[in-house]
Amino acid sequence: MDKPSTKGRILAILVYLKFYSDEDHPVTTADIISYLESNGYSVTSKTLKDDIEVLQKYNFDIIMDNHGDNVYFLADRQFQITDIKLLTDAVAASRVLSAQQSVELINKILNDSSKYQREALAPKISVFDRRKPDDNKIYYNLFTVMVAIYNKKQISYTMIDYAVDKTMIRKNDGEIYVLSPYECVWNDDAYYLIGYSEKHGKIITPRLDRMHDVEQLEADAYPRPEDKDLLIYTNSTIYMYDGELKDVDLICDNDLMIQLIDRFGKDFKVEVLAETYFKATVNVSVSRTFMAWVFQFAGKMSISGPEDVRRRYQDMIRKVGVSMGLSL
Repeated sequence: MDKPSTKGRILAILVYLKFYSDEDHPVTTADIISYLESNGYSVTSKTLKDDIEVLQKYNFDIIMDNHGDNVYFLADRQFQITDIKLLTDAVAASRVLSAQQSVELINKILNDSSKYQREALAPKISVFDRRKPDDNKIYYNLFTVMVAIYNKKQISYTMIDYAVDKTMIRKNDGEIYVLSPYECVWNDDAYYLIGYSEKHGKIITPRLDRMHDVEQLEADAYPRPEDKDLLIYTNSTIYMYDGELKDVDLICDNDLMIQLIDRFGKDFKVEVLAETYFKATVNVSVSRTFMAWVFQFAGKMSISGPEDVRRRYQDMIRKVGVSMGLSL
């Protein structure tokens, strides 16, 4: 049997400190020596100290405290415990990732933590949600799209839909869409692709998890528009779907300010009209989805202009009333 090498011993020390130590759980010299001996390494306290100094020289933040017997812990990690908590909760809650993908990604995140941090976090992580997808399609879609963006090539794809019996079908009889991809963005717990459609002559934002049969084409991508901030554009259009971008005046009760900021950020004009309500002017894609968003506040928010948008909203409300048997 080959004699264990010095390089292997130093690596074993690093692995032990990474998994078995943290600021709240330092390990003793005796602990480390016992671990090394169980893995075939014979080492003295002096040799151990020298090995740790080598790791410190290469920027591993190993802290030593003198408490009779020296104790050590690995202090500087890629993720702090709060980072790990935020990341794992976000991955667990994501409706984009399947349960299997969530578990695999969480395990990768936890790989940088100590056993004690893992034990503290693991019972609180639940990835089972009936709204999660049951396949890993989004990983394959994302990979193909990323390669196409890097190569500056167009992609083709179909879109999925569901029949009334909940079976998946191809939208529009399997119509093949062609797109010049630019960016992928996460918005409101969904993953979108931003790209240019030559057929429609504009930027569109299909959802990655609803795309199917994604392939890179030989054709070069249409050049990215230089006059458009795509991230600002998506904030105005993704949630509200496709429609004409307009400045819309909303009359809102005071307690709805937080709803506006949640949806549009803070970059919109506000005019106080009375003690209990105000007018907000937001730049938004005018669509039925936007109007449904206004409607949900049950009269505490209304559209005051432009007049054509106001009339469209009134017409939508009238249709809702008729469908409920009301005379409007």
